[in-house]
Amino acid sequence: YVIYARNGALFAQPVDDRTLQQTGSAVLIAEGVGTSSMQMTGAAFYDVSRTGILAYSSGTESGLKQLVWIANGVSTPLPIAPIYAGQVALSPDGRKIAARVFDNGWQIWVYDVDRTEGTKLTSEGSNRQPVWSPDNVWVYYASDTRGELDIWRRRADGAGAAELVFGEPGNQFPAGLTPDGRWLIFVRLDPNGSDIGQIDLEQPPQVEMLLDRPADEVFAAVSPDGRFIAYQTDESGDWQIKVVERATKRQWTMALGYTPVWSKDGRTILYQTADQLSPVLAVPVDTSRDFSWGASFVVTTRATPVNQCCDLMSRDRVLFIDVPDGANPTPPVGVIVNWPQTITR
Repeated sequence: YVIYARNGALFAQPVDDRTLQQTGSAVLIAEGVGTSSMQMTGAAFYDVSRTGILAYSSGTESGLKQLVWIANGVSTPLPIAPIYAGQVALSPDGRKIAARVFDNGWQIWVYDVDRTEGTKLTSEGSNRQPVWSPDNVWVYYASDTRGELDIWRRRADGAGAAELVFGEPGNQFPAGLTPDGRWLIFVRLDPNGSDIGQIDLEQPPQVEMLLDRPADEVFAAVSPDGRFIAYQTDESGDWQIKVVERATKRQWTMALGYTPVWSKDGRTILYQTADQLSPVLAVPVDTSRDFSWGASFVVTTRATPVNQCCDLMSRDRVLFIDVPDGANPTPPVGVIVNWPQTITR
């Protein structure tokens, strides 16, 4: 069978798995199945097992998120109204936030941390991975407006038009810039293994790959001094956080986890884990001579399904994408056992 959702109902379409032809009419197997309200993917919340068990949740997920400061375990909402946030990036001075927001597609918005309104930087295509220039003036991001993911930039105040920064064939997105603004670190997406490189932005731009291996190296983040790159890799078979020194290519393996972020002072790296009891951790690091790190500590015990859920001003001040209380109440779960036996052809 092919199982699919339509208007909150689940249907089973019998097929011949050798010819891929339909062998009968689709049959209704469940109603009241929850769906996403974001209307981008048509996501429905259900799953089936190989043993004939169907589980589904009801209700509609709003998808709304609240941006909050977390300091010493205390969460304080920002004045920004709840938004459909997917990624956040604090400006180097900590005064503004670039966010990936679902608004007629995934767009890039910029918000002041102490104001309610924001500035929309993009309006077409699907946009992702916003990062800031060191001088707080530009927001770099990836956009598929030309078909593949190219790297663009636009002034954070919305003035002027967007500028194409890097548009070579393939899909790539920005990961950060060095303090002098000369080098742009980027990730090149590839089904055979994504890699990390850097672009000398002086004309003409020159590209150098820093990590070019069969493994996936993704979600890179540049240290504020530009010396190190923290990144996520599956080289060992599990997702790990590693750090590489740009000049020497020396590497260190820190922990199992995802989506590393450097604090603005360069003294802390934050990352997400698969542990639902402590989904976001941070670890103090020392880059004064070599690279070393201390014991990790819990930033928040509130889980969020968002990659790049957070950014750090400092160890004691974390920007976090949270779910507003009461926005997504836990829906009831329905279970149907041996659902194929309920179908009569």
